[in-house]
Amino acid sequence: MPSVFDRMFDEMRRGLPPVVPPTAEEVAASEAAEAAREEASRREGEAYLARAPRYSLGNGGFARSERLMGRCANGNEADRGRVFHVVAEGPDGKAICGAKEGFSRSVGWSGPREEPATCPRCLARLAKMGGARC
Repeated sequence: MPSVFDRMFDEMRRGLPPVVPPTAEEVAASEAAEAAREEASRREGEAYLARAPRYSLGNGGFARSERLMGRCANGNEADRGRVFHVVAEGPDGKAICGAKEGFSRSVGWSGPREEPATCPRCLARLAKMGGARC
């Protein structure tokens, strides 16, 4: 004997139109549209990074301007002011002033930003290292 759910799903299926698989042309058009979207997204990312300031660290390394995001615990952290740090490029990028992400402090770095660095400690350390904005 079918369960209540089986009967319910049978009734729902009867009310739905039959599923028609896409044609080869529709699949090809969908794949082409997805490839075009990915290419446009890649170009947009490259253009964004070209506009973002880049800093030479003086030792052959480079850095970008990034913001340490708040905890977002109650939604009020967004208005505490924004300090943009000089963060080394790479997977383990850290701010040259020593600021770091942490469980109780933030959710992480924002990623490269268009705004120039404003952290006074980062800017002083950058000058001491012999680095400059590229």
